[in-house]
Amino acid sequence: MTGWRDLQLSERRRQWGYNCPSCDIDLCIVNEYDHGIVRGLIEFKRETAKDDYERSMNCAAMLNLAARAVLPFFVIRYARDFSWYEVRPLNDLAKTFVPQNTRMCERDFVELLYAIHGQQMPEGLQFWPDV
Repeated sequence: MTGWRDLQLSERRRQWGYNCPSCDIDLCIVNEYDHGIVRGLIEFKRETAKDDYERSMNCAAMLNLAARAVLPFFVIRYARDFSWYEVRPLNDLAKTFVPQNTRMCERDFVELLYAIHGQQMPEGLQFWPDV
């Protein structure tokens, strides 16, 4: 409602490179700009959000959409300072990328996003902490 979370995350996602795009419709659609192909669905949840999304009807609807579209579906909980991302694969297609709930640093998370796009992560991207 206030835009504070979405704006921060949107600004952060822009730092991950041109070939790692997404758009927000209360979730992230992993879209490949070069070919206009949707590669996956991601629901982002800040670390302070309720941890019950996976039991919600919204999640059930997204799982249904992912199954019908044959797309991987993930819930991503992320640290307020973007120092970690917890990847939760919610269907079998998502589990081909990450077999189980996994907490990762930003660099590894962005590398995962590029893998979902079917691409290699480019050199020179900046992450938290800058390493």
